[in-house]
Amino acid sequence: MPEVTPVAGGELTAQQTHRIGLWPRNRLIAHSADRGWRDVYVALATVNAWSGKLAATGHPCLAYCLHRPAHLSRAFDGARARETAVIRPRQFFVIPAREATEWHRHGTSDMLMMYLRQDMLDGLAREFGAHPDRPLSLDFGLGVSDPLLEQLALTLLDTLRRPEDCGSQLYVDGVVHAMAAHLLRRYSSLKPASVAADAPPAAPRLNRVLDIIESRIGEDISLVSLAQEAGMSPSSLTRAFSKAYGATLHQHVLRRRIERAKTLLVSTDAAVADIAYSTGFSSQSHLATAFRKFTGVTPGAYRNAR
Repeated sequence: MPEVTPVAGGELTAQQTHRIGLWPRNRLIAHSADRGWRDVYVALATVNAWSGKLAATGHPCLAYCLHRPAHLSRAFDGARARETAVIRPRQFFVIPAREATEWHRHGTSDMLMMYLRQDMLDGLAREFGAHPDRPLSLDFGLGVSDPLLEQLALTLLDTLRRPEDCGSQLYVDGVVHAMAAHLLRRYSSLKPASVAADAPPAAPRLNRVLDIIESRIGEDISLVSLAQEAGMSPSSLTRAFSKAYGATLHQHVLRRRIERAKTLLVSTDAAVADIAYSTGFSSQSHLATAFRKFTGVTPGAYRNAR
């Protein structure tokens, strides 16, 4: 296979992966290109039989079998030992980030392939107490079943299938960091680091996050930018916020957008479409769907009743 072209910063793109779904022998069903997802590239594809070598991309690929089993054989570059298994639906395997691998595949499967940004994994590993001189790797065999990992993978798939909206980046950030933390805790040699006794208190930094959300309610708000503003890692912010407020950041942002929309509906004559855009929704229909879910009525009915 051709060498992978590295692309720095911004969205994790197909060019930073093996582009398996784009091979002529396969069929790409959906992928996350141009969605702005920073720490993951997701592709759903029908993958057919093939044999060959995959170069190291620098980002590990977590692969999940959706439909139809396939027989896989994997060998690391230069190793004689070969691992073989039948990958069945609802099972995972990993394409390593830093090592070339040789593969033989028999059978056709629908595969969900999730490339996780290595910098994000390394940063989370340091938070867990990893030694900086020790390269991070995942100890992951062929055909692993993991209910929690499956739930997170299917959540990414569901988000991939939905129209893009202003809240999906923050939502995906949270799902990906939860997935990364689970992978590191369960499938690596890392041990969670104890919290330092002199760590800065979380409350003032969480208040800062709440202020940012209120001031930028109509903008694209990402987990990474909020964490940077708060001086916390994304995973630490996610855990601290959920513990303090009993809701995820995505749930809180959506709730605050609905509350802002309710205020504008009863205090102004602005068109519902304009209110949708000013409160961070991608369209009037997106606002209507979320609004009905939270209040039980449409924005128009809410305005007329008041």
